[in-house]
Order: sequence, then structure tokens, then C-alpha cells
Amino acid sequence: MALKRLHPDSSNRNEVIAATLNEILRGETKCRSLIAHNQRVCREHWLPANHVEGVIGACAGVFYDQMSLAIPKLWHGDHQGVQLLGNGAGSMYLAARLDFCDLKLITDGFNFENPVLKHLLIFHGLLAKVGDNSMPKWFAPHLLKLLDGKASDLLRQIDEPFVEFMRLLVQAQIVHKWPEEVDSRALRGFAPLLQFAGGGDKFRRVLEDYCDFRLCNAWGWNEVDARNPRKPSQSFPSSIFDGPGWEALLPFELFSLQYVYESCTGMPLPLNADHPLLHSKLMALPPVWPFPESELVAEVEIFGAGKFGESWHEK
Repeated sequence: MALKRLHPDSSNRNEVIAATLNEILRGETKCRSLIAHNQRVCREHWLPANHVEGVIGACAGVFYDQMSLAIPKLWHGDHQGVQLLGNGAGSMYLAARLDFCDLKLITDGFNFENPVLKHLLIFHGLLAKVGDNSMPKWFAPHLLKLLDGKASDLLRQIDEPFVEFMRLLVQAQIVHKWPEEVDSRALRGFAPLLQFAGGGDKFRRVLEDYCDFRLCNAWGWNEVDARNPRKPSQSFPSSIFDGPGWEALLPFELFSLQYVYESCTGMPLPLNADHPLLHSKLMALPPVWPFPESELVAEVEIFGAGKFGESWHEK
């Protein structure tokens, strides 16, 4: 990773963001190639083979790489980014529905590692921001089953605090009750978001510090005050934001936080703080629901309906 030792803190936020954008743009050609590859493999191999997991993985891959193309354009106000965002979200919506239907029919399916769980959790926040006004009723219970079971084991090896943070959020969404107590040590930098949500000036300071925390993790540091960067792993990244990729600039987990807090309390949760991540155009993404049609979307819709029948249309 280029510029691995760039250490984000309150003094170099704009520099770090500019470097992150450059890193994302460096991968543009590769992303376009991966999108074409996943679309082709899905259409020519996974769909004819009736292989649900293959289709899920391909759709999730298209989502991830479409977002890599979309985020820099959205950051700079290029309207083409909206189309890329819609295309990516549409692919992930299909992956989420397939994952739900597939595990619904496999009673022990939640006891296997789920390789697209990270994508599903990112989509939770994105759907709250750009989807329809109410998140699909099936999505949160499905996520909670994944997070409570062995399906989350792989992602927990990467970033246990993030997984537990999202588990508490999704659980709160389902029971309509904001978490009263959290384990600060287990949640690390995510804990203050739950502890001080709705806390006015204190929450704004928390948001500012948190944005530095997530940028640090994207650039290979555990904390703002860490003396040394993390040692690179040969097997896994060490943070949900490790990259730095487009996730470093899109605060999807804050969209989840805002949605769940407001659903639980009926009170607004402004994401306002003195940090450039929270002043970007990404904080005002336009709705892209219903998601755009495409040839691949149409083919996967037919596949899902044929594979799962009534379950495919249940929401």
C-alpha cells in the first residue's frame, strides 16, 4: 500500500483525504476490469450452473468495485457518480436478497462463514441513506442472525470491535431500544458513538475524534496516538477500513448509527462536526431507489424468482 506510514491526526486531515482519493483512483482501471469479469462470469458460469453462492459473490463484487468508481466522482460532485452508485446498490440489493433466501431455506446456514458479510453491513448504512424510507423488514433480522452465528467468524478475525458495534446497532433496530450499556474496551473507538449519541456538543467532539480514528485504521494505525503502525498480515486486513479504499471516505456506519438512533428514540441525530469527512458531498447522497435496471439485474431477478419462488418476493 502506497504511503503506508502516513499517520492521520487532527493536523493533516485534508492531506490524508487527498491521498486516500489518489489511492482509490489508482485502482480505477483494475476496478473496471473486475466489474466486467464478475458480470461475465456471473452470466456465463454461475447463473447457468444454478450456483447461488457464486451469483451472490459476483453481485457483491460488482457492488464493491462500482462503489470504488462512484465515490471519487461523488466526492467531486460529478453526476456520473450517482449512476455508478445506483448500479452498485442495485447489484448489492440482489446479493442481499439471494443471501436471505438461500439461508432461509438452509436451517444451519448461519453456522457457516459468510464471505459477503462485510458487504452486507456496508449496505445496511447505504440503504438507510439512499434506499427507500424504511429499511426492508427482512434485512435487519437476517443480519442479526449472521452476526450472532458462525457466519461472522471471518469478519470478527478482521475487526471484532466493528462487528460487535454493528451487532448492537442491528439488535437495537429490531427491538426498538437504544443500547444502555456498552463494553468500551471491546468496542474500542466505536464505543463513544453509542455512549454519547444525541449528546449535543459532546457527540460532535466524539464524531470529530471518531473520523480521525477511522482514517487511522484505513492507513494502518490502530489509534491516533499509536506510536507504530500495525504489522501487515499475510492473511487478513486488520480493520474494516483497511486499505485505504472508498470505505475510508464514506461513513456508512454513521448512516446506520443515525438511522437506528432516530428509529429507536424518535429524536434527530445530526452528523455535524468539524471534520472534512462530514463536510463532503458524500453526506448528502441522493436517493437512488428504485435501483436502476440493467441486463445483469434483470437476469438475476429471473434467477431468484425461479430458484426461490414465493420467498424471493417476500419482504
